[in-house]
Amino acid sequence: MWQTITAIGVPIITAVIAALAGGGFGLQRRVKNHAELLKVLEGTRAKAKLEDLLVVEIEALVTRAKSRALKKLNGVNVTMAVLMTGGISLGFYWLFNWIVAWSGQPYMWVAIVISALAGLLGLLIIGASWGTIYNETAPPKVKKSPRS
Repeated sequence: MWQTITAIGVPIITAVIAALAGGGFGLQRRVKNHAELLKVLEGTRAKAKLEDLLVVEIEALVTRAKSRALKKLNGVNVTMAVLMTGGISLGFYWLFNWIVAWSGQPYMWVAIVISALAGLLGLLIIGASWGTIYNETAPPKVKKSPRS
């Protein structure tokens, strides 16, 4: 039980601490560090190259922010993902009990192979279902004002 809590809790706590202490994640942190480094490089040839890099990183950051703003949660897919996760988890429990019931039997390895393949298929289905919980929406159209 403690292993499960640790496996889930440690990455979450690490991410929260990194977000609070580090001022953001990956690309945001790099942009911040490069902007601070740009102040130090005043009057050098490296400043122009760093400015070009900073422009590319900021464009990537803006693109990511725009794509996040256009995502909408699909309630039906979330519901189905939750139900599928619960159903497949119950299936995993049943497969585990099937292996335990067959322990010591000559065909126990058949149960283990079938359970392993079914478990991999179940994990694939769960991963695919959680990957579809967002819908991309079209960006809002900007109304052009008539020229007077």
